[in-house]
Amino acid sequence: MKCHCRVWLTGLLFVSAEAAAFDGDTTLDDVNLKPENWLDIQAYSFRKSLDQQWNDGHDGFRFTGGSLNIDYLFVRTELRYRQALSEQLDMRLGWEEERFYAAEDYEHPYAELAYHPDALPLEFSFLGRSGYAKSGADFGGAVSLGRRPWNYVRLVGYAEESLYNDKNDADGSYYEREPNTIRLEGAYQLFGERLVTRFQLERNTPLEFVEEDGASTFRHDGSRYRAFLDYVPGDGHLYGITYRGFREEKSIAEPGSRRSQSLRYDGMGLYWQYTGRPDYELNLGVRVDRLENTLRERADGASGKDYRITTPQVYGVLTRWYAPRQGWELGTYLGRTWESTELRPSGETFDETTNQGKLRTSWMYRSLDGRSNLMLHFTFNLDDLARDPGDGAGMTYQGVF
Repeated sequence: MKCHCRVWLTGLLFVSAEAAAFDGDTTLDDVNLKPENWLDIQAYSFRKSLDQQWNDGHDGFRFTGGSLNIDYLFVRTELRYRQALSEQLDMRLGWEEERFYAAEDYEHPYAELAYHPDALPLEFSFLGRSGYAKSGADFGGAVSLGRRPWNYVRLVGYAEESLYNDKNDADGSYYEREPNTIRLEGAYQLFGERLVTRFQLERNTPLEFVEEDGASTFRHDGSRYRAFLDYVPGDGHLYGITYRGFREEKSIAEPGSRRSQSLRYDGMGLYWQYTGRPDYELNLGVRVDRLENTLRERADGASGKDYRITTPQVYGVLTRWYAPRQGWELGTYLGRTWESTELRPSGETFDETTNQGKLRTSWMYRSLDGRSNLMLHFTFNLDDLARDPGDGAGMTYQGVF
Protein backbone atom coordinates (compact mmCIF):
# COMPACT_ATOMS: atom_id res chain seq x y z
CA MET A 1 0.00 0.00 0.00
CA LYS A 2 1.25 3.46 -0.84
CA CYS A 3 -0.29 6.52 0.75
CA HIS A 4 0.25 9.89 -0.88
CA CYS A 5 2.90 11.40 1.41
CA ARG A 6 5.44 13.82 -0.07
CA VAL A 7 8.99 12.79 0.75
CA TRP A 8 11.87 15.17 1.36
CA LEU A 9 13.04 15.09 -2.23
CA THR A 10 10.50 17.60 -3.41
CA GLY A 11 10.78 19.53 -0.19
CA LEU A 12 14.46 19.96 -0.81
CA LEU A 13 13.84 22.06 -3.86
CA PHE A 14 10.65 23.62 -2.70
CA VAL A 15 7.71 22.62 -4.78
CA SER A 16 5.26 25.47 -4.32
CA ALA A 17 2.14 24.50 -6.24
CA GLU A 18 -1.12 25.21 -4.42
CA ALA A 19 -1.54 21.59 -3.40
CA ALA A 20 2.04 20.72 -2.54
CA ALA A 21 2.43 18.76 0.65
CA PHE A 22 2.38 14.97 0.26
CA ASP A 23 2.77 12.74 -2.75
CA GLY A 24 3.16 9.08 -2.08
CA ASP A 25 6.17 7.63 -0.25
CA THR A 26 6.15 6.30 3.29
CA THR A 27 9.77 5.15 3.24
CA LEU A 28 12.83 6.59 4.96
CA ASP A 29 15.49 7.82 2.55
CA ASP A 30 19.22 7.21 2.79
CA VAL A 31 20.39 10.52 1.33
CA ASN A 32 23.84 10.62 -0.23
CA LEU A 33 24.55 13.48 -2.58
CA LYS A 34 27.45 13.96 -4.93
CA PRO A 35 29.90 16.71 -3.90
CA GLU A 36 29.18 18.73 -7.07
CA ASN A 37 25.37 18.54 -6.94
CA TRP A 38 24.78 22.00 -5.47
CA LEU A 39 26.85 23.47 -8.31
CA ASP A 40 24.75 21.46 -10.78
CA ILE A 41 21.52 22.83 -9.36
CA GLN A 42 22.73 26.42 -9.50
CA ALA A 43 23.96 25.97 -13.08
CA TYR A 44 20.59 24.70 -14.34
CA SER A 45 18.41 27.11 -12.34
CA PHE A 46 16.59 29.98 -14.04
CA ARG A 47 18.63 33.16 -14.09
CA LYS A 48 17.33 36.15 -12.16
CA SER A 49 15.90 38.05 -15.15
CA LEU A 50 13.80 35.01 -16.15
CA ASP A 51 12.51 34.71 -12.59
CA GLN A 52 11.59 38.41 -12.67
CA GLN A 53 9.66 37.93 -15.91
CA TRP A 54 7.90 34.88 -14.46
CA ASN A 55 6.94 36.62 -11.20
CA ASP A 56 5.44 39.59 -13.06
CA GLY A 57 2.78 37.52 -14.87
CA HIS A 58 -0.14 35.17 -14.35
CA ASP A 59 0.19 32.78 -17.30
CA GLY A 60 3.12 30.76 -18.54
CA PHE A 61 4.96 27.48 -18.88
CA ARG A 62 8.57 26.75 -18.07
CA PHE A 63 10.89 23.86 -17.39
CA THR A 64 14.56 23.27 -16.79
CA GLY A 65 16.55 20.09 -16.48
CA GLY A 66 20.09 18.85 -16.54
CA SER A 67 22.41 16.06 -15.53
CA LEU A 68 23.39 15.73 -11.89
CA ASN A 69 26.38 13.63 -12.92
CA ILE A 70 24.74 10.54 -11.42
CA ASP A 71 21.86 8.42 -12.67
CA TYR A 72 19.33 11.20 -12.17
CA LEU A 73 18.38 14.59 -13.55
CA PHE A 74 17.49 17.83 -11.86
CA VAL A 75 14.04 18.61 -13.31
CA ARG A 76 11.72 21.50 -12.59
CA THR A 77 8.44 22.17 -14.42
CA GLU A 78 5.83 24.88 -13.86
CA LEU A 79 2.53 25.66 -15.55
CA ARG A 80 0.02 28.33 -14.62
CA TYR A 81 -2.98 29.62 -16.49
CA ARG A 82 -5.66 32.15 -15.56
CA GLN A 83 -8.92 32.80 -17.39
CA ALA A 84 -11.27 35.58 -16.31
CA LEU A 85 -14.89 34.38 -16.25
CA SER A 86 -16.14 37.84 -15.29
CA GLU A 87 -14.87 40.95 -13.54
CA GLN A 88 -15.17 39.15 -10.21
CA LEU A 89 -14.42 35.50 -11.07
CA ASP A 90 -11.19 33.88 -12.26
CA MET A 91 -10.47 30.25 -13.06
CA ARG A 92 -6.86 29.14 -12.61
CA LEU A 93 -4.94 25.99 -13.42
CA GLY A 94 -1.53 25.33 -11.94
CA TRP A 95 1.10 22.61 -11.80
CA GLU A 96 4.60 22.57 -10.40
CA GLU A 97 6.95 19.62 -9.99
CA GLU A 98 10.58 19.35 -9.04
CA ARG A 99 12.73 16.22 -9.12
CA PHE A 100 16.18 15.99 -7.68
CA TYR A 101 17.11 12.61 -6.27
CA ALA A 102 14.66 9.87 -7.28
CA ALA A 103 11.76 9.10 -9.57
CA GLU A 104 8.28 9.71 -8.19
CA ASP A 105 4.77 9.69 -9.54
CA TYR A 106 3.72 13.05 -10.95
CA GLU A 107 0.90 14.94 -9.31
CA HIS A 108 -2.21 16.14 -11.11
CA PRO A 109 -2.66 19.88 -11.72
CA TYR A 110 -4.67 21.88 -9.22
CA ALA A 111 -7.72 23.97 -10.10
CA GLU A 112 -8.71 27.21 -8.40
CA LEU A 113 -11.90 29.26 -8.54
CA ALA A 114 -11.19 32.78 -7.26
CA TYR A 115 -13.72 35.48 -6.36
CA HIS A 116 -12.63 39.09 -5.83
CA PRO A 117 -15.33 41.67 -5.01
CA ASP A 118 -14.97 45.04 -6.69
CA ALA A 119 -15.38 47.10 -3.56
CA LEU A 120 -12.78 45.30 -1.43
CA PRO A 121 -9.08 44.44 -1.89
CA LEU A 122 -9.85 40.82 -1.03
CA GLU A 123 -9.87 37.52 -2.91
CA PHE A 124 -11.49 34.25 -1.84
CA SER A 125 -10.52 30.96 -3.50
CA PHE A 126 -11.64 27.35 -3.58
CA LEU A 127 -8.85 24.90 -4.47
CA GLY A 128 -8.99 21.27 -5.52
CA ARG A 129 -7.04 18.45 -7.07
CA SER A 130 -7.99 14.86 -7.76
CA GLY A 131 -7.33 11.84 -9.91
CA TYR A 132 -9.49 8.87 -10.82
CA ALA A 133 -9.72 7.67 -7.21
CA LYS A 134 -11.77 9.88 -4.92
CA SER A 135 -9.61 8.72 -2.02
CA GLY A 136 -6.76 10.85 -3.39
CA ALA A 137 -8.73 14.09 -3.65
CA ASP A 138 -7.36 17.27 -2.05
CA PHE A 139 -9.53 20.26 -1.14
CA GLY A 140 -8.73 23.67 0.27
CA GLY A 141 -9.39 27.37 0.39
CA ALA A 142 -7.53 30.65 0.50
CA VAL A 143 -8.09 34.28 1.38
CA SER A 144 -5.91 37.10 0.04
CA LEU A 145 -5.48 40.74 0.93
CA GLY A 146 -4.46 42.41 -2.32
CA ARG A 147 -4.31 40.95 -5.82
CA ARG A 148 -1.66 38.69 -7.29
CA PRO A 149 1.02 38.78 -8.63
CA TRP A 150 2.26 41.68 -6.45
CA ASN A 151 1.36 43.58 -3.30
CA TYR A 152 -0.67 40.87 -1.61
CA VAL A 153 -0.57 38.52 1.35
CA ARG A 154 -2.37 35.19 1.20
CA LEU A 155 -3.35 32.47 3.65
CA VAL A 156 -3.94 28.98 2.20
CA GLY A 157 -5.32 25.90 3.95
CA TYR A 158 -5.41 22.46 2.38
CA ALA A 159 -6.84 19.10 3.48
CA GLU A 160 -4.81 16.31 1.88
CA GLU A 161 -6.71 13.15 0.92
CA SER A 162 -9.58 14.14 3.17
CA LEU A 163 -11.79 11.37 1.69
CA TYR A 164 -9.21 8.60 2.03
CA ASN A 165 -10.72 6.84 5.04
CA ASP A 166 -14.22 6.85 3.50
CA LYS A 167 -13.32 6.12 -0.12
CA ASN A 168 -10.32 3.79 0.04
CA ASP A 169 -11.53 0.38 -1.11
CA ALA A 170 -8.15 -1.01 -2.17
CA ASP A 171 -7.01 -2.27 1.24
CA GLY A 172 -7.39 -1.71 4.97
CA SER A 173 -5.01 1.21 5.35
CA TYR A 174 -6.27 4.45 6.87
CA TYR A 175 -5.25 7.77 8.38
CA GLU A 176 -5.26 7.96 12.16
CA ARG A 177 -4.40 11.68 11.77
CA GLU A 178 -5.14 13.20 8.39
CA PRO A 179 -2.57 15.46 6.73
CA ASN A 180 -3.19 19.18 6.33
CA THR A 181 -1.15 22.05 4.95
CA ILE A 182 -1.19 25.69 6.03
CA ARG A 183 0.75 28.27 4.05
CA LEU A 184 1.31 32.02 4.34
CA GLU A 185 2.72 33.77 1.29
CA GLY A 186 3.07 37.26 -0.06
CA ALA A 187 4.87 39.54 -2.50
CA TYR A 188 5.44 43.29 -2.38
CA GLN A 189 7.04 46.02 -4.45
CA LEU A 190 7.85 48.94 -2.16
CA PHE A 191 9.28 52.46 -2.41
CA GLY A 192 8.62 52.83 -6.12
CA GLU A 193 9.66 49.20 -6.77
CA ARG A 194 13.14 49.84 -5.39
CA LEU A 195 12.57 47.18 -2.74
CA VAL A 196 11.03 43.90 -3.89
CA THR A 197 10.27 40.88 -1.73
CA ARG A 198 8.46 37.56 -2.01
CA PHE A 199 8.05 34.99 0.77
CA GLN A 200 6.38 31.67 1.56
CA LEU A 201 6.01 29.85 4.89
CA GLU A 202 4.44 26.39 4.88
CA ARG A 203 3.56 24.01 7.67
CA ASN A 204 2.56 20.36 7.20
CA THR A 205 0.58 19.25 10.24
CA PRO A 206 1.48 15.87 11.80
CA LEU A 207 -0.04 12.85 10.09
CA GLU A 208 -0.33 9.22 11.12
CA PHE A 209 -0.94 6.60 8.45
CA VAL A 210 -1.68 2.99 9.41
CA GLU A 211 -0.66 0.42 6.82
CA GLU A 212 -3.05 -2.26 5.64
CA ASP A 213 -1.62 -4.88 8.04
CA GLY A 214 -2.53 -2.63 10.97
CA ALA A 215 0.86 -3.23 12.56
CA SER A 216 2.92 -0.49 10.89
CA THR A 217 2.33 3.23 11.41
CA PHE A 218 4.01 6.00 9.40
CA ARG A 219 4.27 9.47 10.94
CA HIS A 220 5.33 12.71 9.31
CA ASP A 221 5.41 16.42 9.94
CA GLY A 222 7.47 19.23 8.52
CA SER A 223 7.79 22.82 7.43
CA ARG A 224 9.24 24.72 4.47
CA TYR A 225 10.08 28.34 3.94
CA ARG A 226 11.69 30.55 1.34
CA ALA A 227 12.05 34.26 0.68
CA PHE A 228 14.03 36.81 -1.28
CA LEU A 229 14.62 40.52 -0.91
CA ASP A 230 15.89 42.63 -3.82
CA TYR A 231 17.14 46.20 -3.84
CA VAL A 232 16.86 47.89 -7.24
CA PRO A 233 18.59 51.30 -7.18
CA GLY A 234 18.29 51.83 -10.94
CA ASP A 235 20.70 52.02 -13.89
CA GLY A 236 20.31 48.28 -14.46
CA HIS A 237 21.67 47.20 -11.06
CA LEU A 238 19.99 44.77 -8.66
CA TYR A 239 21.26 43.47 -5.31
CA GLY A 240 19.52 40.61 -3.54
CA ILE A 241 19.49 38.06 -0.78
CA THR A 242 17.59 34.77 -0.73
CA TYR A 243 16.98 32.12 1.89
CA ARG A 244 15.25 28.77 1.74
CA GLY A 245 14.96 25.85 4.09
CA PHE A 246 12.93 22.92 5.28
CA ARG A 247 12.55 20.53 8.19
CA GLU A 248 11.17 17.00 7.92
CA GLU A 249 10.50 14.43 10.65
CA LYS A 250 9.46 10.92 9.59
CA SER A 251 9.16 7.64 11.44
CA ILE A 252 7.89 4.09 10.94
CA ALA A 253 6.71 2.21 14.02
CA GLU A 254 6.45 -1.58 13.77
CA PRO A 255 6.11 -4.32 16.38
CA GLY A 256 9.35 -4.33 18.36
CA SER A 257 11.06 -1.56 16.37
CA ARG A 258 10.94 2.09 15.40
CA ARG A 259 12.86 3.71 12.57
CA SER A 260 13.07 7.47 12.20
CA GLN A 261 14.55 10.15 9.98
CA SER A 262 15.22 13.82 10.61
CA LEU A 263 16.08 16.05 7.66
CA ARG A 264 17.18 19.65 7.75
CA TYR A 265 18.16 21.88 4.85
CA ASP A 266 19.26 25.52 4.82
CA GLY A 267 20.34 27.50 1.78
CA MET A 268 21.29 31.17 1.54
CA GLY A 269 22.53 33.29 -1.33
CA LEU A 270 23.68 36.82 -2.14
CA TYR A 271 23.63 38.06 -5.73
CA TRP A 272 24.15 41.05 -7.99
CA GLN A 273 22.63 41.50 -11.43
CA TYR A 274 23.43 44.05 -14.12
CA THR A 275 21.09 44.57 -17.08
CA GLY A 276 22.10 48.10 -18.08
CA ARG A 277 22.65 47.15 -21.74
CA PRO A 278 20.00 45.43 -23.89
CA ASP A 279 22.44 42.89 -25.35
CA TYR A 280 24.31 41.98 -22.13
CA GLU A 281 23.41 40.63 -18.70
CA LEU A 282 25.79 39.82 -15.86
CA ASN A 283 25.01 37.84 -12.71
CA LEU A 284 27.44 37.34 -9.82
CA GLY A 285 26.65 35.55 -6.58
CA VAL A 286 27.63 33.48 -3.59
CA ARG A 287 25.56 30.62 -2.25
CA VAL A 288 25.81 28.22 0.73
CA ASP A 289 23.82 24.97 1.01
CA ARG A 290 23.78 22.62 4.00
CA LEU A 291 21.85 19.36 4.36
CA GLU A 292 21.70 17.14 7.44
CA ASN A 293 20.14 13.66 7.42
CA THR A 294 19.82 11.70 10.68
CA LEU A 295 18.65 8.08 10.50
CA ARG A 296 17.85 5.91 13.51
CA GLU A 297 17.11 2.20 13.19
CA ARG A 298 16.12 1.29 16.75
CA ALA A 299 13.77 2.76 19.29
CA ASP A 300 16.64 3.49 21.69
CA GLY A 301 18.39 5.59 19.02
CA ALA A 302 21.61 3.60 19.37
CA SER A 303 21.84 2.46 15.75
CA GLY A 304 21.84 4.65 12.68
CA LYS A 305 23.75 7.17 10.61
CA ASP A 306 24.36 10.93 10.67
CA TYR A 307 25.09 12.49 7.28
CA ARG A 308 26.03 16.12 6.58
CA ILE A 309 27.02 17.93 3.42
CA THR A 310 27.88 21.63 3.12
CA THR A 311 28.85 23.48 -0.05
CA PRO A 312 29.66 27.19 -0.32
CA GLN A 313 30.12 28.40 -3.88
CA VAL A 314 30.71 31.52 -5.93
CA TYR A 315 29.44 31.90 -9.47
CA GLY A 316 29.35 34.28 -12.39
CA VAL A 317 27.12 34.18 -15.48
CA LEU A 318 27.54 36.33 -18.58
CA THR A 319 24.65 36.53 -21.05
CA ARG A 320 25.25 37.95 -24.53
CA TRP A 321 22.65 38.44 -27.27
CA TYR A 322 24.52 38.66 -30.59
CA ALA A 323 21.36 38.76 -32.75
CA PRO A 324 17.71 39.70 -32.17
CA ARG A 325 16.82 36.04 -31.56
CA GLN A 326 20.10 34.34 -30.68
CA GLY A 327 22.70 34.53 -27.95
CA TRP A 328 25.10 32.61 -25.75
CA GLU A 329 25.64 32.31 -22.03
CA LEU A 330 28.76 31.39 -20.09
CA GLY A 331 28.61 30.37 -16.42
CA THR A 332 31.41 29.53 -14.02
CA TYR A 333 30.78 27.87 -10.64
CA LEU A 334 33.46 27.27 -8.00
CA GLY A 335 32.83 25.62 -4.64
CA ARG A 336 34.19 23.59 -1.78
CA THR A 337 32.28 20.65 -0.30
CA TRP A 338 32.50 19.12 3.16
CA GLU A 339 30.89 15.70 3.61
CA SER A 340 30.68 13.79 6.87
CA THR A 341 29.10 10.42 7.71
CA GLU A 342 29.07 9.04 11.25
CA LEU A 343 27.90 5.48 11.90
CA ARG A 344 26.21 4.55 15.15
CA PRO A 345 26.82 2.94 17.59
CA SER A 346 30.43 2.39 16.46
CA GLY A 347 31.15 6.11 16.11
CA GLU A 348 33.13 5.44 12.93
CA THR A 349 33.36 8.64 10.88
CA PHE A 350 34.04 9.22 7.20
CA ASP A 351 34.98 12.79 6.25
CA GLU A 352 35.80 14.16 2.81
CA THR A 353 36.64 17.67 1.61
CA THR A 354 36.78 18.41 -2.12
CA ASN A 355 37.11 21.42 -4.38
CA GLN A 356 34.49 21.64 -7.12
CA GLY A 357 34.42 23.55 -10.39
CA LYS A 358 31.90 23.68 -13.23
CA LEU A 359 31.73 25.52 -16.54
CA ARG A 360 28.41 25.90 -18.36
CA THR A 361 28.12 26.99 -21.98
CA SER A 362 24.65 27.66 -23.39
CA TRP A 363 23.15 28.58 -26.74
CA MET A 364 19.98 30.66 -26.55
CA TYR A 365 17.08 31.33 -28.87
CA ARG A 366 14.13 33.62 -28.12
CA SER A 367 11.04 35.14 -29.67
CA LEU A 368 11.31 38.72 -30.92
CA ASP A 369 9.14 40.01 -28.07
CA GLY A 370 11.35 38.23 -25.51
CA ARG A 371 8.46 36.30 -23.96
CA SER A 372 9.73 32.84 -25.01
CA ASN A 373 13.29 31.73 -24.27
CA LEU A 374 15.02 28.44 -25.09
CA MET A 375 18.48 27.45 -23.82
CA LEU A 376 20.62 24.37 -24.59
CA HIS A 377 23.35 23.69 -22.02
CA PHE A 378 26.67 21.86 -22.14
CA THR A 379 28.76 21.63 -18.97
CA PHE A 380 32.38 20.75 -18.15
CA ASN A 381 34.36 19.73 -15.06
CA LEU A 382 36.76 22.52 -14.20
CA ASP A 383 38.17 20.46 -11.33
CA ASP A 384 39.15 17.55 -13.60
CA LEU A 385 39.35 18.79 -17.20
CA ALA A 386 42.13 16.41 -18.21
CA ARG A 387 40.62 13.08 -17.11
CA ASP A 388 36.89 13.82 -17.04
CA PRO A 389 36.07 16.98 -19.02
CA GLY A 390 32.39 16.36 -19.79
CA ASP A 391 29.84 17.00 -17.05
CA GLY A 392 26.52 16.58 -18.84
CA ALA A 393 23.94 18.61 -20.70
CA GLY A 394 20.56 20.18 -20.13
CA MET A 395 17.78 22.34 -21.50
CA THR A 396 15.76 25.31 -20.23
CA TYR A 397 12.60 26.86 -21.66
CA GLN A 398 10.34 29.63 -20.40
CA GLY A 399 7.31 31.11 -22.12
CA VAL A 400 4.94 33.68 -20.63
CA PHE A 401 1.59 34.26 -22.27
